This record gives sequence, structure tokens and C-alpha cells, in this order.
Amino acid sequence: MVSGLLDTSIIVYNLRSFPPAVNWLANNQTQLGITRIVRLEVIEGAKDKQGQQRSLTLLNDFEQIELTTSDLIWATEQLLRFHLMDK
Repeated sequence: MVSGLLDTSIIVYNLRSFPPAVNWLANNQTQLGITRIVRLEVIEGAKDKQGQQRSLTLLNDFEQIELTTSDLIWATEQLLRFHLMDK
């Protein structure tokens, strides 16, 4: 069972070999997942077939979580509630 979701930034930082992201992911002991949106964003960002293959290899390490309409509604409500809270 997935205990955390990764966003696109973490995947991109790993593909760029950014040490803090690589170390964090290498030392992570929990089961992580990604959404289909993250998968699409990372694949779209590949510059060539080799980069696309590297992306797919990394993406395949994570369970793909499908978002439901209620997930997206909840996320939108949380964004509206907290995004500009202190501004």
C-alpha cells in the first residue's frame, strides 16, 4: 500500500541527479506512488528517446495511483483554503 505520493518536481530532480533528491529517494523506506498526471508531465518533459526511456525506467519504480473526481475536488478545496492563508 502506498504511504506517500511524489510530485513531478521530485522525479525531475532525480532525473537531473540533484543530490538531495537522489539521496532522499535512495534512503526512503516507504512505498511511494505517482499519479497519472505526474507520469504525463515527466514523459512530456523528455528531450529525446533516451531521456524518455530514463524517465519511464524511474517512473516504473512507483505505483501509479488513479485520482478520482472526489480526490481532485478535495485537493482544490485544500489549495483554496491554505495557498494564500498567510498573505
